[in-house]
Amino acid sequence: MIIIISNNITLASQSSAQVLPISSPLSPTMATGTKADGKIVEGEFRYDALRDLQTSNNYQLAVCSENCTSVTPKVMYDASTNIFIGFSTPLDHGVSVTQFFQTDSYDQLKEWFENEEKSNLLNVHMLELLTISKSSSTSFLLGAYRITSKFNSIDVLRRWLWIFERSRISNIRILAFSADCDPKYLRAMRLITGFFAKLPNIPISERNDVLEQSIETNAWISKTDVYPKDRQNFGSCAKISTDDVLFPLNNVSDSYATQVYLRLLRSIIIAYIEKSASIIDRIYHSWMTVFICRLWWTGLQLTDEEKISTEHQDKNKAFFFITKAAYHSIEINAHTLLSVVILVCQHDLPESALCISSFNSQTCENVFRLTRSMPGTFSSNVNFTVGQFLRRAGKLSVLQDIER
Repeated sequence: MIIIISNNITLASQSSAQVLPISSPLSPTMATGTKADGKIVEGEFRYDALRDLQTSNNYQLAVCSENCTSVTPKVMYDASTNIFIGFSTPLDHGVSVTQFFQTDSYDQLKEWFENEEKSNLLNVHMLELLTISKSSSTSFLLGAYRITSKFNSIDVLRRWLWIFERSRISNIRILAFSADCDPKYLRAMRLITGFFAKLPNIPISERNDVLEQSIETNAWISKTDVYPKDRQNFGSCAKISTDDVLFPLNNVSDSYATQVYLRLLRSIIIAYIEKSASIIDRIYHSWMTVFICRLWWTGLQLTDEEKISTEHQDKNKAFFFITKAAYHSIEINAHTLLSVVILVCQHDLPESALCISSFNSQTCENVFRLTRSMPGTFSSNVNFTVGQFLRRAGKLSVLQDIER
C-alpha cells in the first residue's frame, strides 16, 4: 500500500513564534522579485528581493517550504562573485554561511578540494506568499545551497526561527514551515509542538490483490498505481481512493480493511489538498482520520496474539499499523488545522490564512521540475549542477517578472 502523509507544515500564531504543523501537496506558480539580471547566489537568502516584492504587491503572509533534491556533484567557478560553487555549504546554527568558498589562493582551493565534501544534495527554501484580501498565493525562491546530511533537528529549528525573524523585518509574517516527512524535520516539528508519543516505525500490511478488479474496471488506473515504486506518489493515491475504486471493492471478499484504508487516504486529501473543500469539511475529515487511527492502534493492542492468522504469526502487532511518521503527521496536522481555525475566529489571523491548499512543500518540487526542463533542445541530461540550477532559477525569475 501507499502512505500519503509526505508533507508536514508548521504554523506560527500572530503574537508569538509558536509553531504548529499541517500538510498538503499542491504546487502553485512561482513568481519573482529579483534583480534585473536574475542573479541568485548560492547560500544567500534573498531578503532584499523579498522586501521589494512585498512593497509592490502588499504581501504580508507566507508559508515557507524546504526540500532537497539530488544534483550532479561538480565544482564550478562563478567569476561575477569570485565564489566556487559546488562544495557543501557550512552551517552556522543551522543557517548557511554565505560566500564561504571565496578565495584568491591556489593553496586554499587545493585544500578545499582535498578536504571539503562535495555533496550531491541541493537544499531549497521557497516562500508561498499570501495576501490579506485574496485567497490566492504566489511562490518565491528565498534561497538555495548545497548541503550534506550532517545536521540535526535542532539545526532545523534554529534555521526556521532565523527565517521567521528575518522575514518579519521584510514585513512578511511566516505562518508555516513545510517539509517532506524526513525524520529530522518531523522530529523538529514534534519537539516544538510537544508531540513526544512513541509508536513503532513499521510498514503497513499489504492487500494489493483486492485492487486487481479496480484495474480491470477502470482503464485510467494502472498497475503502477497499485504497485508503486515511488511511495510518495500523490497521483496514485488520488486515483485509488476515488469512489470508482471503492465501490467495486464492496464485492471483493475480505476487503473491508483495505476499503477503510483507502477512505483514510480520501479524507486526508479532502482535509488538506482539495481547493474546493470547506473549512467544516476539512475539520471533519482531518479528525475522522485521527479517531480511526487511534481506534485502529488501540484495537491492535487489545487483540490477543493467538487470534492473529498463522500466516502472520511471526509478525508483531505493529506490522498491521501505518508507519510512525504517518501517524504523527495525521495527529499533528489535525491539531494544527483546528488551531489555525481558532486563531482566525479570534481575529489573530486573517481569513486568507485558511487557504489550506496553499500550505505545502510542493513549491520546491515545482521549481525542481521547471529547472530540469530547461537543459536545452539537444541535451539529454535531465539533472543539473548547483551552478546550473542557480542560473536557470534566475532566468525563471526574470521571465516571470516580465509576465507580471
